[in-house]
Parts: sequence; structure tokens; C-alpha cells
Amino acid sequence: MTTVLNRILPLNLLTELVIDCGRFSLKKVMELIQSAPSLHTLKLSSIPLFKDTRETIQQSELFQVVSATNKVQHVIYSEVCKLEDLKLLVALFPRAKQLTINNYAQDLQTNVWFLLDKQNEHTRHLCSLRFTSASKIWIKRLDRLLRSQLLIRNYTLKMFNRQLYLSW
Repeated sequence: MTTVLNRILPLNLLTELVIDCGRFSLKKVMELIQSAPSLHTLKLSSIPLFKDTRETIQQSELFQVVSATNKVQHVIYSEVCKLEDLKLLVALFPRAKQLTINNYAQDLQTNVWFLLDKQNEHTRHLCSLRFTSASKIWIKRLDRLLRSQLLIRNYTLKMFNRQLYLSW
């Protein structure tokens, strides 16, 4: 597939990629990323695993190579992001500085805790989060969480158009 695409569009020049197809497997996404060394922004609607499990994907040679070499700094994930998806995303894109996710309210604390954990080596470059479809109460919950757990010290929280932005 990447050979055919490369004939149409030079993948080495690709800087942004939007994959809005639920039938596009994570393995195919990784193959594309491997062939696009200049890619810095990636938007995914979902990460279908099909026959594979998260564990087998993460242990695969392709995952290891793509994780070690890709330069993606901005990841946008449209589907509701559960902790398992988040773990996979940050392991695959450890140089991400900005992450946009759709989140259930009940998962907000768990996901933020995971992302801001100082022990998490995959998120050390992360400096900005955007939560889509957020409600106004989220800003208070998130502020309270950040203050009580001292996850980060200097941060900014803003709400605009049902989008909650956290930067530090």
C-alpha cells in the first residue's frame, strides 16, 4: 500500500496525515508513519486492532521501530479515548507535545493522572492537552485535581467551544 501511495504522493514530504476510516488498522497506520519520516501531525478517528491485541501490537518489531523513529508531535484522536487507548497512543508517539482526545467525564481523572505522571517516560515531551466535547464542570474538576495532586505547577486551563485546553 505505501508503495502505491508513494507513487501518487511522496510520503517522505508528508507532514500532516488525517485517517478518518474505521477500517484502517493500526498496523497500516504504523506502516504509513514509517514511510513518512517528516510527519509531525496525525489525526486518527480510531485505532482498530482487528485480530491483534494491544500487547501483541506493542511487542511487534514494527511498533518498536515506529515508536523509536517517528517525529509526530501532535496527535488528535477523535474516538472516545479510554486508558488502554491512551497508553497505546503515548507509547507509539513518545515525542508528542500536544494531544487531543475525546474523553468520558468519569475517565478524566484517570487519564490526566496517567498523562501527567512524572514516572511516565512516554509523556515527558507532552506540554498541552485538549479535551473535546468537554463540559464546563470539567475545568473545575481538572483544576482541583491538578492542585490537590501537585501533578504540574504552572499551568493554564481554558474552555472554548466545548473544548478544554490544558497547557503547562
